Amino acid sequence: MKLSVIIPIRNRSQLFDIGLNSLAKQFKDWELVLVDEMSSEDLSKVYKQYPIKVTHIKFSPEGHPYNNGYHTPALAINLCIKHAKGVVICITQPEIIHDVENLQRGYEQAKQDEFVFGKVILSHLKSKFTKEMTFNECWQEATRLAVPFADNALYWYVAFVKKEHIEAIRGVEEWYMGGVYAEDDDFKERLRLHGVLPVLNSAIRGVHINHEHEGDLYTRQDRNGEFWKRGAERNRKRFYDWLETRKKGDRTVNKSGWGEEKYIKEITYIR
Repeated sequence: MKLSVIIPIRNRSQLFDIGLNSLAKQFKDWELVLVDEMSSEDLSKVYKQYPIKVTHIKFSPEGHPYNNGYHTPALAINLCIKHAKGVVICITQPEIIHDVENLQRGYEQAKQDEFVFGKVILSHLKSKFTKEMTFNECWQEATRLAVPFADNALYWYVAFVKKEHIEAIRGVEEWYMGGVYAEDDDFKERLRLHGVLPVLNSAIRGVHINHEHEGDLYTRQDRNGEFWKRGAERNRKRFYDWLETRKKGDRTVNKSGWGEEKYIKEITYIR
């Protein structure tokens, strides 16, 4: 298997359908690894429409030492990585509409031992997208109402790196489940320290369908308030503490384990 596309998800099935449709006719030798935080929606109705090999993992972070009710992709991505069979991993999100050459371009560059990420537009909430639209039509729609500073590279949105490099840094640091800040920057920095340089490929493009986070702790907390401030300070301190230990020769992260199987409730394999 050349490529594994990994997607952490909880519900959002309508957005997921649009995003997966943009991937379904791309690169041939790939699989989808979906790690689902106990969605109430039936996501299988989405992926069974497409001729794609799927590993669907349902998990619950209950009991995780860093779980505080705030959903971050840390544990989900680690579980994805452990079950992925591809040489290269593509990390993305369910609500991303992909350009038609994303998987091929990302795979070809990442296998050269680089951490490759694409150019993503965060669309306005009023933007409308359908499966029938071409990628260029989606890009134009996103550009028409794009929020300020939206044309950025966002590491979790369209990113490619060899599985062996992610395993070497022991995945995403799961302490970020207890905070709200910079898990993607930390991941990028640890890859860089491992010797895998981050590279923006602007030919790899994605449209992020902006959406409401109804009922999510993310929106119930004031982003400029104490919750966010404490999370940012705690995560930043832990990262710099880790840098200091690394200088002393200790390169271990996720010391309490990473992507532990005990959080998995069910696995379904398709095709």
